[in-house]
Amino acid sequence: IALKYHLGSDVFGINLAAGTTLGFAMAGERNGFAEVSTEGLSEREDMPTESIDFVEEDYNRFNVGVIVGTGVYGRVGNARLFLDFTTDAGMKPLVNGEDGSRFVGAELSTGVVFSLGGK
Repeated sequence: IALKYHLGSDVFGINLAAGTTLGFAMAGERNGFAEVSTEGLSEREDMPTESIDFVEEDYNRFNVGVIVGTGVYGRVGNARLFLDFTTDAGMKPLVNGEDGSRFVGAELSTGVVFSLGGK
């Protein structure tokens, strides 16, 4: 659920958005790297990509978070074109019982808004 506020005229302006988000993880993968140090030398080793077992590893499937975004819009004929950038941050840890990693995401969206009748 988000509140979107338009600043500007009917022809051109900016959008500001803020709200809450709910999420449910259906599947996931993990990848990363490890720093290995031997005799004062540091080496980076890439870790293989592997599927996450949400039950066995006690990952949170449900997440609650906040979203904040901004964008621009412009009228072209009877339609309104928009370009928005939104970021969201999860409030629950990814793994139950840990106070570590949380979900952070970004979204770039564009589209056309038009009336199906009326004003």
